[in-house]
Amino acid sequence: MAINGLNHAVLYVRDATRTVRFYEDVLDFVVLEADPEGKWAFMNAPGSHNDHDIAFFSIGDRAGPPTAGGQTVGLYHLAWEV
Repeated sequence: MAINGLNHAVLYVRDATRTVRFYEDVLDFVVLEADPEGKWAFMNAPGSHNDHDIAFFSIGDRAGPPTAGGQTVGLYHLAWEV
């Protein structure tokens, strides 16, 4: 089976609304659907026909720092080619 690329990513973030603004302002992503209370959001990259390219779920400002790679296993990073 050939791999054609990354289909989508889902990330837990401190503040989905703030993260959405970054993706809109810097990368021109568009919101497909978002919770009015800022709990989650689904977005697409410009020109994408995907169901969604990235989603964010808020876990709050009191979330601790990431420990993946230092103390736990987990995602290191995602890279978008722009």
